[in-house]
Formats: sequence, C-alpha cells, structure tokens
Amino acid sequence: RSRRLRRPLPLLLPASMSSCGRIRGCLLLFAVSTAVAADDTLRVPVQVDQSGKQIYFVVDGQSNVPMESAKFCSAHLPMVDPDECASQLSSKVAETRDSQFEAQNLLPGLSFSVRNHEGETIRFVHQEGVNPALEMRAFCAEHFEQVPEGECVEVMLRNAQMALEEATMVTGSGL
Repeated sequence: RSRRLRRPLPLLLPASMSSCGRIRGCLLLFAVSTAVAADDTLRVPVQVDQSGKQIYFVVDGQSNVPMESAKFCSAHLPMVDPDECASQLSSKVAETRDSQFEAQNLLPGLSFSVRNHEGETIRFVHQEGVNPALEMRAFCAEHFEQVPEGECVEVMLRNAQMALEEATMVTGSGL
C-alpha cells in the first residue's frame, strides 16, 4: 500500500536535509545509504588506530568475505591477532547485511513526485519489500541520466525520507 503525497517534491534539495527524525526515516537512511555505491557493495568503517582513523572495508556479493577480511586485517591491523580480527570483521559484515535486509523489509510502500530538468512532474514509487536503492538507481537512470548516479540516489533518498516523514505525520503513526 503506497502513501501518496499531494504536492510534488523538487529533485534538488539543500544538503542540510540529512537528519532522520523518525524510526522509519532512519531505517530508510540505513537501508539505502549502505547500498548507494553498487547493488551489493557494503562499506564497513573500521577503526585502524588509537587516534580514531577509520578505513572502509569494502565487499560485495561476489567477495570471499573471510579471505578479504584476513587480507584487510593483515594490511591495516598488523598488531591484532589475524584470525580474531578476520572473524570479527566477517561477523560485522554479516550483521550489517542482516540489519540492512531487516530495515529494507520494514519500509512501507511509498511514492512521491519530483520534477525533471524540463519541469515535468515524475512519480517515484517504492514497493514494500523491494530494495529502495535498486529502485532509485533505475529511476535515476531512466529520468536523470545526465546526473551522476550517486548524486541522484542521495537526493532521491532525501526526498523519500521527507515523504516518509510527511506520510507518518499525516497518518499520525509516529514511526
């Protein structure tokens, strides 16, 4: 069941629209933000020194996570037990993927409108249970091919977040 909004949302929004005030808005942010780079790419931040420096451990659906974890640990954390490090990193990847999947499945169906560069109103529809990042990528490729995919998806994410917050205010669900 999609929630429709009355007014079209502009495609270009200010960069400050990144907060998530409601639970489902945060779930949307989590579900999509970890998947913007590629369909199945996951970026896990890893603190590699005591000063707080972080390096992203990046894997995709084709990666041998235990092997990539071992390589990452030996390259970036040579003072840590390699087996323990690789095991913890592999576990973190599995937990993050599980959380991402769970968040994706909790998102309700949602639709909102945006304007293309010609000023035409175009409707985006998120189907409940479908990966919103994949839907946004396809939408951007079809309607905004001149905009870099990552930029377009980030703006679509902010639009979706605003639409979700507006829909929950209208329904009074508070989620």
